[in-house]
Amino acid sequence: MGTISNWAVVFAQIYIEGSKFSPAPFLVQLRDSETHMPMKGIRSGDMGPKLGWNSKENGWMQFDHVRIPRTQMLSKFVSVDREGCFSVEGDLRVLYGTMMSIRALLVE
Repeated sequence: MGTISNWAVVFAQIYIEGSKFSPAPFLVQLRDSETHMPMKGIRSGDMGPKLGWNSKENGWMQFDHVRIPRTQMLSKFVSVDREGCFSVEGDLRVLYGTMMSIRALLVE
């Protein structure tokens, strides 16, 4: 991610006309395909040497007012239509349960 990735799946906060909605996954272009330079508003870099696993690339990324088109939204359970209306598909209890199980796996 730090120096070689051109695309990433990023969870981003949704803002529509000043209103804040839940974060959702988006497919985001990080670098220009031809020049490999970062896209506008994106900074990234390598984390540097590690005590082990030096063949793995660990990096950091910073976004500054990056606009992501709604067509690049990957979420199956939330959507934004052409008029800017945010909607949730499915049972919110199931969505919350899925989120909590994923968070539990992250701390293992």
